[in-house]
Amino acid sequence: MKIKKKLGLGIASAALGLTLVGGGTFAAFNDVASINNHFASGTLDLAVIAKGEGKPINFDLSNMKPGDSVERIFTLKNNGTLAIKEVLFKASADNFKIGETAAGSEDMHAFLSQFKIDIFEIDRETATLYSVFSNNETATLSELVKGTYLNKVKPTYKGSAEGTLNLSHLIAIDPNSGKNGLPVGDLDDVHIKISFIDNKEKNEKGEYKQNKFQNNKVDFKFHLEATQWAGVEVRTQDANGEVNNAKQGTADDTVTPTKQPEIRTIPGKNIDGDAVTDEQGNQGGGNQGGGNQGGGNQGGGNQGGDNQGGGNQGGDNQGGDNQGGDNQGGDNQGGDNQGGGNQGGGNQGGGNHGGGNQGGGNQGGGNQGNQGNQGNQGGGNQGNQGNQGNQGGGKGGKN
Repeated sequence: MKIKKKLGLGIASAALGLTLVGGGTFAAFNDVASINNHFASGTLDLAVIAKGEGKPINFDLSNMKPGDSVERIFTLKNNGTLAIKEVLFKASADNFKIGETAAGSEDMHAFLSQFKIDIFEIDRETATLYSVFSNNETATLSELVKGTYLNKVKPTYKGSAEGTLNLSHLIAIDPNSGKNGLPVGDLDDVHIKISFIDNKEKNEKGEYKQNKFQNNKVDFKFHLEATQWAGVEVRTQDANGEVNNAKQGTADDTVTPTKQPEIRTIPGKNIDGDAVTDEQGNQGGGNQGGGNQGGGNQGGGNQGGDNQGGGNQGGDNQGGDNQGGDNQGGDNQGGDNQGGGNQGGGNQGGGNHGGGNQGGGNQGGGNQGNQGNQGNQGGGNQGNQGNQGNQGGGKGGKN
């Protein structure tokens, strides 16, 4: 066998081995499944609406004088899906001017001190409005902005954040109503009355001391912040569905330890389909008995290849190294010996055995062999038509 063919056979055999090893790595059974999950958050939505149609909810008045007063009622409504624990109230003021000239904080608070909060009441799920102040106390707008009014407020109305008032009472009138705070869809009215203090006191010139507050103006704001209750701890035995966050005090952290609700979830389904998806498509593995089973060269296209009727018929290559080998249908396709010029020549019966063509198997072949060599020279012999490249006749063994 030629050296070139031996090398080709070795390389192809190694490649076949690697292919079989690689293919076997993926030829495994498996099965997979997916657990389908879903999380969705709720909404904390505080709306401030008018008590009745066409009724204003804010204070926006000019051309006022001492003795004037104004009342407003606005309604707190929980428009979200989560219960509101507190509605924290704070006040601020800015943009103070005397005429059209900006003035400082001291002058601003002097003006705000001329306005008294006569009524600050909250509806607590009854027909009665309850004052936030203790013992019929009142406060000025200046105290409201500074936060110093809180020492006049009932303890149950003080907010959890420093300097705040809680408009959503945490203690229900009826302990069994679950109406502490502001449940989903609930409404609480807030009633505020502010009056311009009428002070008849005069100075040494006989002028009213309040004269200096003429043509003053200020902007003041009420800031409201809705907060949530503590987190519900959903246990392993609690059903899937909606966390029970719509009622008040479901997870009450006004007590220690935090009180969890008796019913922690409202059973329901948020995901279409099953909780677990059994993905069976890969059962048995896509590579089971993979494409390389038996090797890509098994019984290849060259089985019984070009040498089958070639000049070496009966030669070493018949059932030789190439039989079923990696070169079966390999390099000999259209190979040198295909219908070679040595048909019937000196190589008949294994001229190639041990390299009979090395140096020419036609050495003693008489004219019979020479006829073949002549065929290689010009391609005249039958079977050498495909081997016109083998000019040189008797040296065909070197091909």
